[in-house]
Amino acid sequence: MKKTATETVYSTLSRRKTGITAREISEKTGLNLETTRWAVQQLVKTGSIVIAGRQYSGLRGQPPFVYTVA
Repeated sequence: MKKTATETVYSTLSRRKTGITAREISEKTGLNLETTRWAVQQLVKTGSIVIAGRQYSGLRGQPPFVYTVA
């Protein structure tokens, strides 16, 4: 059975002790960044994952959010 994008993102996050950005999830799972961001937003809405803070990349002003399992 194929996992949905949200299941894939959640399982990737649940195996980490520290937070991870959407881009890092995308690289680990092979999902494209747009799909990964959509899945992350769905999981945040349901309260399954939370924003753990920000990772300052210094690029384009807005740093990416770091997510972790709620």
